Amino acid sequence: MDELKSRSSSNEPCLLRFRNDRAAAVLLWWLDHEGKAVSYGSLPAGTSVDQSTYTGHAWRLCDETTGVPLAEYVGASATVTLRADGSVRVASTEAAALDDAAGPSGETPAFELGLEDQEGSGEGEQGSDDKQSSGEGVLPQSAAAPNVL
Repeated sequence: MDELKSRSSSNEPCLLRFRNDRAAAVLLWWLDHEGKAVSYGSLPAGTSVDQSTYTGHAWRLCDETTGVPLAEYVGASATVTLRADGSVRVASTEAAALDDAAGPSGETPAFELGLEDQEGSGEGEQGSDDKQSSGEGVLPQSAAAPNVL
């Protein structure tokens, strides 16, 4: 498998919302065109941040204390949520808006992956927003800490 890095051919702007529902802070990294991690700061527990970017740009969220990668994402506008139970939820911008409007019992066309699913078990719920077949969406994590410039 190739090392995760941003694709230079992507020029379509998008907006990502990173949401941290965990009890601990996470670090946000953009992976440049060579795969080197560039820090975009810390995301405290219970907060979210909107990040303007491009569809081919790669992002990684890591545990602030250990540096262990929790999720990686490359794709179109979406909300990437790190849940308190350790799972990761990725929803398209439209699905996230529906989710906010529907409340906790509403259903949205999103897919969810637990940490074990991200590591390649191939199991987990998949819906219409699953972009794994096109190389987009939540990608398998590496066990190594980010390469800081």
